[in-house]
Formats: sequence, C-alpha cells, structure tokens
Amino acid sequence: MTQGFNICKDPLVNWNAGKLLPAPRRKRPRQRERFYPVHCANPDCNNIRWLTKSAAERAEAEQRMCRKCQTIQAGKKGFAVTAARYGADFALRAVQRHQIANPSRHEQIVAEWLTEFNANFQRQADFAETDEGGVRHCFILDFLVSTLQGKQIVLEVNGYFHNRYRAERDYWLECLYPGDVIFINTDDIDKDPEQVRTAIHYAIQQKQ
Repeated sequence: MTQGFNICKDPLVNWNAGKLLPAPRRKRPRQRERFYPVHCANPDCNNIRWLTKSAAERAEAEQRMCRKCQTIQAGKKGFAVTAARYGADFALRAVQRHQIANPSRHEQIVAEWLTEFNANFQRQADFAETDEGGVRHCFILDFLVSTLQGKQIVLEVNGYFHNRYRAERDYWLECLYPGDVIFINTDDIDKDPEQVRTAIHYAIQQKQ
C-alpha cells in the first residue's frame, strides 16, 4: 500500500551493496537469498533494514518508511479514534502517560541539561486555553520550566514529523500561552548540541 511520503531526494536502496543472507524455507532450511540495504523514506530517520529484491523495489517505488516511523503515524490515527470513542481528555491523558514513560532521545538530552542547570521543570505538562472564536485547544508541553521570579516558560523539542504536521498546533500554542514558548529543533541538537545547550541556559537566565 502506497504511503505517499515521497520526499526522499536520494534513492532508498543501495543496489550495489546486496548480500547473500539466510532465508530458510520449510523445505529448504539452508536457502540463502540476496538482500539489499533500504533506507527509511523519512529523511529524519537513519534506520536501515535489509530486504529482498522485490520488497526493496516496492519500498523504493512507494517511498516506504521503516516500521518505527509507520508506527508513529499509526499512533496519530489511533489518537483520533480513541478521542472519538472516549473523549479528547481521555485520549490526551493516555498520550501524556505514554510520553512521560517514553521520552525521545532529544527530550532526554534537554532534561539532562535542565537538571544540570538546577532548573525546576515538569515534563509533558498539560495546558488548555480557549481562543477568541470559542474553540478550546489542549496541549501537552514537552517542558514547563519555572523561573526564580515565578514565571514559567515552555520548551518544545520538535523533530521532523512535528515540524511537518504540527505547525498549526505550534501556532496556537504560541498565540494562547501567556508566557514565552521556545521551539528547539532536533536537527540543531544533533549538529551543535553545545550551542543549543548554551542558548537554553541563556534563555532561562534571561527570564529569571
């Protein structure tokens, strides 16, 4: 089934790096088959899986993502179904519990920095506000950081999927949150972590 991602500029498959690997069958337990390294179609993901020629051809033709990225997309659809069945608040609490228990690698890095700064912070804090049109917006904030003056600033750690699909969410967060909202790109953490760390420390100090 076509995923319609189709944003990868480079070929997903390295056809020159095929390897003969075990591919046992019931009647041919020692059978070997040629597998090819296939990159995930999500450019923010570095995952490589080894697929047979036919599977690799389909992955490249349909710009398929790896199983992990597919699971992330499916989770977003699952949230909509859960919200429709049990209510948005129930679904939001479920997502909140999952995110608290399973922080991303970049969220862990930011949490370590905040701990080093002796900052008082809360992970995956909930915030809700109603806009001028009467629409209520509910958010789960990556980090809610308290300052010495009693102010609270928001740190949002945004990766590829968030930047691609959650721009409207971030717009409303910035409009409705009464304090400062700082968006941190995961690419920047990977490229120059010390610069991002210094910027976060400076921002927290400036708000105190």
